[in-house]
Amino acid sequence: PRGLPSPDGRYLVTASGIESADGSRSLLCHGRVDHIVGFAWSGDSRHLAFAQVVPGANPKFTLDLMEPDTGKTATVVRSDVPIAGVAWLSNTRLVYARMEPAPPFKDFNLWAIELGRRLGSTPCEPQRLTQWSGFLTRWLSATSDGKRLALLNDNTQNNVDVARLEPGGTRIATPQRLTLDDHYNNATAWMPDNRAVLFESDRTGTLHIYRQELNSPNAELLIGGPNTQHQARLSPDQRWLLYIET
Repeated sequence: PRGLPSPDGRYLVTASGIESADGSRSLLCHGRVDHIVGFAWSGDSRHLAFAQVVPGANPKFTLDLMEPDTGKTATVVRSDVPIAGVAWLSNTRLVYARMEPAPPFKDFNLWAIELGRRLGSTPCEPQRLTQWSGFLTRWLSATSDGKRLALLNDNTQNNVDVARLEPGGTRIATPQRLTLDDHYNNATAWMPDNRAVLFESDRTGTLHIYRQELNSPNAELLIGGPNTQHQARLSPDQRWLLYIET
């Protein structure tokens, strides 16, 4: 799929990287394209800015620039917490959203960075622009004069539903909602007795692991604390619980 073309129409962002509009030249962003979480062209089409995740045991996040005329890239921001969305306020000034490195681990604020005219020149230190709470920013877009920004504030609600399989296993009965709150709830496993569901939820502001009986409206906290816990799974013998804590 093709994404955002450069303002001068010479380049296109594609599923494999950057290519010239006439198809004569193709460039790959360093890293993998599917790790990119946001990108934006500068107004003069000289640079493409893109935010990406660098996977690993402790994922890192970077904000990078690419010069399509030469294929050169440079990292201008490195972060231990997610960067989501990027936009140009001018040909040398970028704004991006960065997660706050403290609970509830879902608040994002806007930061700006002043760049040099040449790729690879040392940028200024990023400056924080907002003091928001409750913003889960996904996308940023700036007007051509750089005076206004549009963003997506993503407030996600997930519910856990259960449903019986009809005889033969080819159809399910009408699902019944198990979690009755308005927060993020994500089922990850059945408990060994098949009478309760294991799920993760941010109902207290931080993601923790819960257990809830099918005939009960209330959930029991299994694993909590100051850190986040998620993706809980039971071992094959159902004696151990495996989960990720961050």
